[in-house]
Amino acid sequence: MTKKLKVNLVSLSFPKRDLSISLLYLKNYAEMDEEVKGKVAIKVYQFNKDQTFEEIAQNLNLCDANIFGFSCYVWNIEKI
Repeated sequence: MTKKLKVNLVSLSFPKRDLSISLLYLKNYAEMDEEVKGKVAIKVYQFNKDQTFEEIAQNLNLCDANIFGFSCYVWNIEKI
């Protein structure tokens, strides 16, 4: 059995208000392809925009991912 490629999709959001639906759509669409689904494990991580860079980096370091994808907006591009 081949080890799956680990892809983590990451977003920053406003507390209790936003959901990065684009990342969820991307994950869902990718998993509709059987070949991709068999070779790639995709997880979505959402962080509060007020969390420090250090807190976010520490959490992402624990993820053991091969690839990170970040959702960017005008208001969060500096932190991303």
